Amino acid sequence: MLLPSSLEELALTFHNEPKGIFPYKYVNNKNISLLYEGEIPKRKYFSKLNEEKYNDYCKIKIKNEI
Repeated sequence: MLLPSSLEELALTFHNEPKGIFPYKYVNNKNISLLYEGEIPKRKYFSKLNEEKYNDYCKIKIKNEI
């Protein structure tokens, strides 16, 4: 417990790029490559991600694909 904070909080504290959001439960559950490209998985496959952050993530991902 050298740094008792989440990775997201530590990145902000040290003025680094924030940790990205990734559906680890999706790729681990279905043996899918970490280089997955395709539809955005349902929120249940993301760890500790509330509805608001999930919706923001979906909007950003869709915007970046266009």
